[in-house]
Amino acid sequence: MNIVLEQTANGFAVQLSGRSHFHDYKLVEQLCQEIERAGSSCQSLIVDLRQVEFIDSSGLGLLLLLKEHCDRFRVRIHLSGAQGQVQRILHASRLNEIFGLPYA
Repeated sequence: MNIVLEQTANGFAVQLSGRSHFHDYKLVEQLCQEIERAGSSCQSLIVDLRQVEFIDSSGLGLLLLLKEHCDRFRVRIHLSGAQGQVQRILHASRLNEIFGLPYA
């Protein structure tokens, strides 16, 4: 998976692309460190999933890890653009409810 991180007025926007697997743990860990470094200036994280082609249970676990980290630092996390297999697995796992995504 590839990650492109961009700073916004109140936090970060991250664009994910490719296929998400457990091996992406280091990338998510680095993203968590960026959130920590930003401190109170980071109030939101927008995660764009439009270009994610595939996500497995490990990838879902990484999204949960990211959410827990954001919750700990009081950063609102928003997932956007999920489609195809990614959207189906978010709904099947009910993570759409945890992330506040609408039902398809």
